[in-house]
Amino acid sequence: MARLGGLVGWALVADETASQCSGFFTGQADPGTASTFRGFREDYEATQEAVLDALADRCESEADWERAAAAATGAIEAAYAEYVERLEAMGVNPKPVC
Repeated sequence: MARLGGLVGWALVADETASQCSGFFTGQADPGTASTFRGFREDYEATQEAVLDALADRCESEADWERAAAAATGAIEAAYAEYVERLEAMGVNPKPVC
């Protein structure tokens, strides 16, 4: 369950990243690139749905769901920690940005 949960976490992070990129390129008046990232979001959302379906088929107990949720949370927390670290390395205070 942990691997599937981690994949859910990855899909959520990837979807949010693509959303941020789409918004950025929309703001930069680059609709073609913004559209590309919207397409990525559709792919990530489809992946997330498929993994959630797989979890629904395989989770037999509340403990299975808890393991999957813990793995998803761990993946998201790791991505956020890396994001903060990169901002700090660039001299950006992550508090107002995040």
